[in-house]
Amino acid sequence: MSKIYKKSARDVWGFQTTVALLIVASFGLLEKKICAAALTHYSLPVDWYDVRASGMGDAVTTVAHGESAAFANPAGLARTRNAKKSFLNLDVPNVTFFANGSAYNVLGKDVFKPSQWLEKLGNYENISINDVHEIGVQTNTHFSLGLKDGIIAFVGFPTRSIYTTSAVAGSLGVPIVSYDSINTFGLSLGLASSTRGGGFSAGFFVRPNVVFHDWASGAATVSLSDIRKESEVSFGVPVDFGVVLAASDFWLPTFAVAVRNIPTGCLLYPEPNNPSVETMVCGTVRRILKNPRHMADTDSELDPTEIRTGISVTPRLHVFKGRLNIRFAADVFPVPIVTSRGDYGFRDVALNKLMHTGAEIFMGNPLQTQKTFAVRFGRTQEQMTYGFTFVFGETLIMEYACRNADDVANAVHIATLSTQW
Repeated sequence: MSKIYKKSARDVWGFQTTVALLIVASFGLLEKKICAAALTHYSLPVDWYDVRASGMGDAVTTVAHGESAAFANPAGLARTRNAKKSFLNLDVPNVTFFANGSAYNVLGKDVFKPSQWLEKLGNYENISINDVHEIGVQTNTHFSLGLKDGIIAFVGFPTRSIYTTSAVAGSLGVPIVSYDSINTFGLSLGLASSTRGGGFSAGFFVRPNVVFHDWASGAATVSLSDIRKESEVSFGVPVDFGVVLAASDFWLPTFAVAVRNIPTGCLLYPEPNNPSVETMVCGTVRRILKNPRHMADTDSELDPTEIRTGISVTPRLHVFKGRLNIRFAADVFPVPIVTSRGDYGFRDVALNKLMHTGAEIFMGNPLQTQKTFAVRFGRTQEQMTYGFTFVFGETLIMEYACRNADDVANAVHIATLSTQW
């Protein structure tokens, strides 16, 4: 990868051209906001809130690295290394907390006390009709090992717990409260490699995981015993594959393709833009280990295949004896492919709902992880996003991102604290 960086640095583009590109990108990112009602018509399934991807509007298929590679493009794992050196990286602890605005307002000072989440968010007195409270936590302790001119191996232990409460109108004006909890415990095993110059990278991930899906509803406070009665357990082994191709040019134009959840079968699955309608969708079929209702919950039986494509360019400027990178990225996913067997992705979804765009400003080598700071902006599913990263002493990393920044009540705030050794 260092060969591209050193070679391209000799070819300096004009400052006016860079400024012009910044202006054009800014208009694209700051276009007219979409009203909150429109956001409910289509929502992609989300199995992980990556703080960097969230800040960039999820447009990271070409620029994913480290743990981001496990949930966007496995080929990005090769970006955690310097091709001239062997290394062993350990990332522990790695904790992410997220909550939307309405959940934060209800919990207040108890937002960091999981023992209070159910008691307060599940109480009908704390939720109004059509409100949705969302809160959760993720951890992903992992390490990566790379050999000089060799393969990079990644082992991670991702866990995710997300709690959602919502309410609809009931009799006598008392809302019916629904509580949904999804707890995931998994393992991420990845292998990736790149050419010495960094022009081509490829990788794959295997992500076995167990999901505990709990839910309950009622006209009064939801209790823990009510939830445990409806617990469902499923097991799946998704496999992902991806490639990245980068040109040896000063702006580092990059193209990438990735396939998440390589298909093992096709099942009826609810459409994101109309959950009451099910179509035949292909993906990784999950095994139901426990189902107390003795009836299939289709979104628990399948991890839909997600085909991603992306492009990016990274203009670079000399600033105070350093190098300032201004990256622009655009993704399209999930790419819809309709076949007689079933659909890959989802049909009848407008292209603007599949477009994900983002910008990232940071210092250092654009082919490796950020060592100082980064600021990000983006747009995904017609929602504005932003975020930032601060690195202290190359060890302590603090990151923040906001999704759906257009809507204060439903904006999701994501914060990650991690250390790298």
